[in-house]
Amino acid sequence: MTIDEVLSLPALSIRQPWASMIISGIKTVELRSWPTNYRGWLWIHSGKKVDQEALELLDDQAHEYQTGGLLGVAHLTD
Repeated sequence: MTIDEVLSLPALSIRQPWASMIISGIKTVELRSWPTNYRGWLWIHSGKKVDQEALELLDDQAHEYQTGGLLGVAHLTD
């Protein structure tokens, strides 16, 4: 894949801490209420807001996560 192809990949915005968990391979499933026919590589973007409920559940702090930017790429299969 060329650099231009990587830069033109679509992006999926996900709140932290879930976005980091997807990039690190801890979270392998992301469910959405809307369907997509797209399959392939895409950017994982962390939204500016964090999932406070998840942080409490995981006993984490918001400042431990990067927000509002691209974190990495993932491969969407099904």
